[in-house]
Amino acid sequence: MKNTGKRLLAAVLAVVMLASLSFVAFAAQEDDDEFKVVVSMEGLTLGQGLYYEPQAYTLDEINALLSQEGYGPLDRSEVTAGLATLAFFIDHNIDYTMTGDWADTAYVSGIKDIDKGYLDIPSVITENGGPTNDENDGNNDEYLGEFDYDSMSGWMITVNDFMINVGCAGWYLENEDQKALCPSDLGNTYVVRWQFTLHGYGADLGVDTGWGMPAYFEGAKKAALYAAYADCTDAAKKAQVMSVMENLTATQDEVDAAVAVLTADDSGDKADYKTALNETMAQLAATVTEPSFGTGAGEWSVLSLARGGYYPTDSKYFADYYSRIEQTVKEKAASVNLNGALHKVKSTENSRLIMALSAIGKDPTKVGGVDLVGAYSANGFSWIKKQGLNGPVFALIALDTYNYKTKDATIRQQCVNYILEAELSGGGWALSGTTADPDMTAMALQALAHYADNADVKAAAERGFAALSSIQKDNGGYASWGSVNSESIAQVIVACTAWGIDPSTDSRFVKSGGSAVDALLEFYIPEGKGFAHVLETTGGYTGGEVNAMATDQACYALVAYDRFVNNKNALYDMTDVARPEPAGISASISLPAEISNKKGTTFNAIVSVSDWDSEAGWKLVDATLSVPENVTVTGVTVGSRVSGGNVMYNLDNGKLRIVYFDAEKNSTVEVSGTSFPAEFFIIGLELTDDISVKNKGEITISVDEMNLKKSSDESDDSAVTVVNTATAKATSDVVKGVSFSAKCLYVGDGVDLISTDKMAIAVSATELCNGSQISYKDGAVKLHYSRLLSEKLGVCTYVAMVSADTDLGAFSDAANYTYDENETADALDFGDTNSDGVINAQDALNAANAWLRKTDAPDDESILRTNVTGDGRINTSDALGIVENFVNGDDFGVVAKAAA
Repeated sequence: MKNTGKRLLAAVLAVVMLASLSFVAFAAQEDDDEFKVVVSMEGLTLGQGLYYEPQAYTLDEINALLSQEGYGPLDRSEVTAGLATLAFFIDHNIDYTMTGDWADTAYVSGIKDIDKGYLDIPSVITENGGPTNDENDGNNDEYLGEFDYDSMSGWMITVNDFMINVGCAGWYLENEDQKALCPSDLGNTYVVRWQFTLHGYGADLGVDTGWGMPAYFEGAKKAALYAAYADCTDAAKKAQVMSVMENLTATQDEVDAAVAVLTADDSGDKADYKTALNETMAQLAATVTEPSFGTGAGEWSVLSLARGGYYPTDSKYFADYYSRIEQTVKEKAASVNLNGALHKVKSTENSRLIMALSAIGKDPTKVGGVDLVGAYSANGFSWIKKQGLNGPVFALIALDTYNYKTKDATIRQQCVNYILEAELSGGGWALSGTTADPDMTAMALQALAHYADNADVKAAAERGFAALSSIQKDNGGYASWGSVNSESIAQVIVACTAWGIDPSTDSRFVKSGGSAVDALLEFYIPEGKGFAHVLETTGGYTGGEVNAMATDQACYALVAYDRFVNNKNALYDMTDVARPEPAGISASISLPAEISNKKGTTFNAIVSVSDWDSEAGWKLVDATLSVPENVTVTGVTVGSRVSGGNVMYNLDNGKLRIVYFDAEKNSTVEVSGTSFPAEFFIIGLELTDDISVKNKGEITISVDEMNLKKSSDESDDSAVTVVNTATAKATSDVVKGVSFSAKCLYVGDGVDLISTDKMAIAVSATELCNGSQISYKDGAVKLHYSRLLSEKLGVCTYVAMVSADTDLGAFSDAANYTYDENETADALDFGDTNSDGVINAQDALNAANAWLRKTDAPDDESILRTNVTGDGRINTSDALGIVENFVNGDDFGVVAKAAA
């Protein structure tokens, strides 16, 4: 029940206030059409936002509404804040309680059905002694009003940002004495805001009401914003500024920027940017006629022209560029001699080229026989970070242009971690110093955009964009290294669009002199059809002179903005670029990372297919593989999903020939399931001799050819399907003695039950008896023996859960292990969620139940047993994977990852 004693006290205070002042109404003689009242109602102190958005009423509209209650018609001199409020209530059919009457002493005490039922009380209120979300007086009826949630609460009213000191019915909007108390630049527009005060009698609204409680913060003047919002018809702009509207403690700069967004006439801006973009691309095409490798050799121009759609990706312009690149890559990779790296210390050379090639639909893993993406894993994160922050930033951008896979699955997370750790204490990034640099901050944000679902990334991004907003110049531009320049603005535009932020309208990036897009266009030189680096001569650069680097960066920034405006993929999200489909089905082969050099060592090679056409009716599969002379074949079987035939094989002079078919019934060869690649042949191998190794040797096995046949009619072109075996080659390192190799199986994605700081790994050990007990760094990590992986790979293999930032190299160092072949390690079976030694429906139910109930984060062993898909999360796909395994015999996805 509400406190009636408190109500009596409030009523007495209201009477005292009303009696303290008297005013004589004064009629202003102006055109009634210019008179307008904007009314709103809000609960920002409760964290409930706007209850009713600002709505504008003309005098005629007010009179029409008031006539329904028997008032009027009024002239302007007779309109009070109270009568304007009554018109608003009538318009929205609002049920309210009040004391007094609308003629002279109205006090609004409650509004029905307006409380949204949740609380998110701003900290500035609780820090000043106000209630909290959990500890408050509550609201015991259907009205929101005085004494709800706190003894000081109730409805208060401002007119043009002034907390009026009489009842709303006593405040005449055009009374000169009263107008003098709330001066504004709004002319004959009056903004009436009904605000719910929770604690401090208005102090929590940023207003010192004179009741002995100074304002808790300096409240921004929002009348102009509310008036502009009421007048605006652009829903997108209104959505852009809503965060400022509903921010209790928004700064005046934020409010002014929001006003600029709502009132900007951008009908000409878009044409200006489009003209500048089209002319710049045309000039690049005309002047950069033979782009080649290098920052200043046209690679960025290639990216702009491709992503801007100036040339189709299959054009001669890009084809000629690629031909030159193939030759350059061959030469540079051979010269550097560092696993596909194009520079010994600059990983950005690879990254930049990957970005350009992705833009034109070329595969960077096969450029003149060089794998540019593979260089990241082969050379490790230490190579990537040799350039400091630039290295990880551009490595991430490059990898995510087309979601390229890396052999070392930790590379991405290491890059993300490095960038997050480099964040400045005040938000943002810089190559040096403690002040956020616009270029580096923007580029870091570009790299992190792909990881926006990560809570740490999202928080860092919010701080980064806040930093960019705070250092933006009044004209919308940015300065780096002391000079306002176009490149800094360009990077900010790319960053904004990557995160779905409009750099031309978002209030954070619109200052009194314009937006970031406006500022960039100031650098466009129409005569030269390009962009200047600076507008004033400084630092050796001539002001207003077209600059090649500035033109490249401004061009792709405008491409990014144009793609944003037209709802296309972001600049660096190149998954929309068409690529030639691979010809039919392809084969791949996998081997253990390491095997022992001793005679008699056994291991497996696994041949997989990338796809299968169940309608093709293939009756026979044959394959030919090249096998080293010191390796023999102990047996060949087919994968658990393959059916319809029997295996025959023969090894002769290093050539292994395999045939699979049904010689009696001529059955169709089938591969069940829908996930690919799928294992087709599993080949048991054994060393016939000791292999001499000084440091480390290797053996290589390749699939030379593979055919799928549905009939013996060789005149029928469709009778035989040739499998693409171009990349079906695998290598194992041959080592002496006990050796260890480690591989990432997956990293938690933080979505379902596996946090982002966890990584599952597989550790294989040569020359150990299967199941031998091993210890890593005296038990620092629990290693479980995996029977399934050991059988699949032919090498003793263990699994463990470790920290996501763990260096896998340490798990390949034999010095970190002790082992006892007389003791048996604890075994772990994927899919056996209840550890009873049987995989059945109960295990599937356990996996489904974990997802349904969103149980507390499971322990490491439970994660390893349950996440059978190997996708970094525990959900219903794991339940289905367990069913498919015990019903159909399908392999688990995590096993396929280990064997790949």
